[in-house]
Amino acid sequence: MKIALLGGTGDMGEGLALRWSKSHEVIIGSREASKGAKAAADYLAKAKAFYGDSMAGSISGTSNPEAAAEAEIVVLTIPHEFAASTIMSIKDRLNPKQVLVSPVVPMIKIEKGMVYSPIIKDGRAISYAESLAQELQGIPVVAAYHAISAKKLANPATILNYDVPIAGDDPGAVELVTKLTKEIPNLRPVYVGPLRASLMIESLTPMIINAAIFSKIKDASIAFVQ
Repeated sequence: MKIALLGGTGDMGEGLALRWSKSHEVIIGSREASKGAKAAADYLAKAKAFYGDSMAGSISGTSNPEAAAEAEIVVLTIPHEFAASTIMSIKDRLNPKQVLVSPVVPMIKIEKGMVYSPIIKDGRAISYAESLAQELQGIPVVAAYHAISAKKLANPATILNYDVPIAGDDPGAVELVTKLTKEIPNLRPVYVGPLRASLMIESLTPMIINAAIFSKIKDASIAFVQ
């Protein structure tokens, strides 16, 4: 499977690339193709060193639009402030057969902590993932990977004993993201409902950041217990 990680030169992009490249073709996207290619070369060397002969996938790099055009799954591993410009650059390269995965979280800094800042449309608060689906009519959007520690994700030797809340309206797209999530050892996908539920998923990120700031819980994530 071909997976594009747009803005994939950061910790989250590196982590997903290292985890998925064992079995898949991963494409690192960046605003500059040369930057994407450089990051991809670095990640590839790390992946080969870790997986050795068991590595069946690959990592390459290019510009965000080219990465989006080549992939079956497109993941937005970018901060919210760069999301609008990135979407504008790839919008005409997407097609309804692809799946767009959004871990993007709109949030603002207040005093020492962070607060979730949902999008207000027609008097209702909606998530970034919902607004993305409305903008990209016909492209299946799935909300996932908001609450994973990017630092731990970027170390393939680290066991990620976490749950991953997933929201989406398209059953096939949700199933695909669920399958990819299960391929990362000890990550447990948890479907929490249609895309409208992504409002709650996105709000987890600033809460986790605040836990790290105020309660000194480093590299936190979440798990559901019963």
